Amino acid sequence: MNRSLRKHILDYHKSIAYAKDQLSGGNALSNELISSLDFENGQFFTLLPIENDLKHIYDFFCGMIPQQYEFNKETKEIIGRDRYLSWIPKDVEIANLICAEISNKNNYACIFEDVQQDLTDSHIEFFYQFGCSYLNEMYYFVDKKNVSSEVILQGMSESDALWHHLFILTKVDYLNTPGQQVTLEDIRNFAKNTQLLILGAYDGDGYFFWEPEINLFL
Repeated sequence: MNRSLRKHILDYHKSIAYAKDQLSGGNALSNELISSLDFENGQFFTLLPIENDLKHIYDFFCGMIPQQYEFNKETKEIIGRDRYLSWIPKDVEIANLICAEISNKNNYACIFEDVQQDLTDSHIEFFYQFGCSYLNEMYYFVDKKNVSSEVILQGMSESDALWHHLFILTKVDYLNTPGQQVTLEDIRNFAKNTQLLILGAYDGDGYFFWEPEINLFL
């Protein structure tokens, strides 16, 4: 089911606590984002269907908030009563947006922070294809050389810990993946050059964004 997503600007004072709460549970990249980004001079937003009820848009921890329920006529004809189906933004729509940004800009990359796995784990095939590491921490790096919506989707899946889900679009000068060991200075550069910060929200049913300039995206 295709729906148009609308960018809903979020109030800074109602949003900053969630951003800091989510980043405080992460690894080195999360820590550097907290210390290097000027959140107040940027803009928080979320993407939801045009017709969504926005009454609870600031309940970032609640899984039901972004869902839009609609009457399903065919189901009523089959089971004899009203039935409402939910619709929320699908990961593929977010992946397509990110893929388009990277494809259209030479120095953009998407970096995913994986807090569930580290280099001692045995099943990290995606890391060997798209990974870079800092100490024992794992990150996935997708740029114009290897970007596709499918790869972005896989990165979103691999890095989703439910309680912490972070990926960023950032400007990079260089990085040779896979398997490259990056330095703390690299992590700091990723953070300070962030063009779009994306956090999981609404109990995994949606996303929470920050951009450093007003209306930089969409």
